[in-house]
Amino acid sequence: MAQLGGALNWDLVDRLHKALRVGNVSVTKMAAELGVHRNTVGNYLRGTTPPDRRTLVTWALACGVPLVWLQSGETPETPPSPDGPDGVNVRREGIEPPTR
Repeated sequence: MAQLGGALNWDLVDRLHKALRVGNVSVTKMAAELGVHRNTVGNYLRGTTPPDRRTLVTWALACGVPLVWLQSGETPETPPSPDGPDGVNVRREGIEPPTR
């Protein structure tokens, strides 16, 4: 059997996909949230184009996942701030934090 090593670790592309599933957000809705064409979102999801920080912040907010997890795969010990990932107040119209 081949040595898998770090091949089973989740990378950014995996986390982007997982965030969409967890947040029940479609590619079309994410494209609208980001203000980009859905092909751009597809490029992020294939790993063709790396998303910038602003894109990751919007992605995290739209999906209701912690920004730090999306960026690094680390789960924060404290719940995310209601103002947004990492306490950054980045609310825009159309992005609402998940209700609990």
